[in-house]
Amino acid sequence: MRSSLTLALVAGLLAPPMGLLASSTGSALSFPRAAVVLEPTEVRTDISFDGARVKVLGSVVEGYQVAVLCRGPATDLELKKKGKVLGVLWMSVGDVHLENVPSLYLLATSGPLAGLAAARALEALGLGYDAIGQASLNRVPAVDRPMILGQLRQLKEREQLFAVREGAVRLEPGAGGTRLFQVECPLPSRIPQGDYEVQVFGFRDGRGELVGSAPLRVRPRGITGAIATLVAERPLLHGILAVIIAIVAGLLCAVMFGRGSQKGH
Repeated sequence: MRSSLTLALVAGLLAPPMGLLASSTGSALSFPRAAVVLEPTEVRTDISFDGARVKVLGSVVEGYQVAVLCRGPATDLELKKKGKVLGVLWMSVGDVHLENVPSLYLLATSGPLAGLAAARALEALGLGYDAIGQASLNRVPAVDRPMILGQLRQLKEREQLFAVREGAVRLEPGAGGTRLFQVECPLPSRIPQGDYEVQVFGFRDGRGELVGSAPLRVRPRGITGAIATLVAERPLLHGILAVIIAIVAGLLCAVMFGRGSQKGH
């Protein structure tokens, strides 16, 4: 009941204007710009943070399919390449440099990903693991790319930083020829602090386009937040305090162990 009420309220707020946008295939489509509502818009983390669920709400024109992507800033990664040495032992046989790997990639769709659009169109929109491979494995030999992408996917999925959930976006009838969509983005406990973006893509007749987005902030709180703010805004003061704390801790240890040795004699 509460979920239906939330969707009904959002339906009244979301009335996106119609406009022509260029599709990924180059032809003009009447994709409406969709307003995107996040609940919450900011997530606070501390040492006890064990994850959060961000609800994404919006509306699209009747007959459209939806993909929702929660994406983090791109980073470069250095991975160890494993291989058999002398045909027997599995060992590190080299380093692999990956570029522009999203720090978070949580994709949810209203139907099978392959049924939304052709593979090339999905890659152009940055949707799916193959799109990550195209953007990140440019410096990897072509023969090694499927294996490296598979290992990257397994690594990030274990950390709950990557996920592709087909059919997770729920569509419900809306007013005035619209459909309401809703999905939850599960943020893992080890999500890096920073600025994220939730992107909404609309699909029709095998063509798709980015139709809306909303910012999502992950920030520390409590003593963790205070330290992070101090490091970011006053690095010199942070360094001085760190040195003072180290000196005080060293003196306390010297006093405590000194007294212990005297009692022993």
